[in-house]
Amino acid sequence: MGAGDRIRELLAPLFEESGKEMRPADGAAVEALMRRLAKMGVPPEAAEQLADLYRVTDGVPCLDSLDIHACGDDILFEWEGEGVPLWIGQRDMDSLMWADGRFRLGDASGESYGEEYEFESLAGLLEAALGYRRGPEGE
Repeated sequence: MGAGDRIRELLAPLFEESGKEMRPADGAAVEALMRRLAKMGVPPEAAEQLADLYRVTDGVPCLDSLDIHACGDDILFEWEGEGVPLWIGQRDMDSLMWADGRFRLGDASGESYGEEYEFESLAGLLEAALGYRRGPEGE
């Protein structure tokens, strides 16, 4: 299963429950994002995972309190230069971000909650933010 497939699998229930449709970002927007990420020095592996997200859906419009910014939204770069290069979105009071080579779940100031909330993959971050870490039965 590819990264885009896993992202789709994680987000699909939110869209289904709300009756909303996942709409991917247009190719030009994804290409522009990739160029900006490259200029910032975001490693290709991380940039490609973000592109995978936007090829699945152009953000998440606050479904079950998860809000992921659209591909072309400058708010992704709100913290640029302040130690947190990418603000991907939020769930409740938790921030979803990428910084220092890791996808992170943290507080509104951009601080990670700790190593157990830092992930190599965007899918890992989404799993944690959405509570999938409890297992298939919600244990």
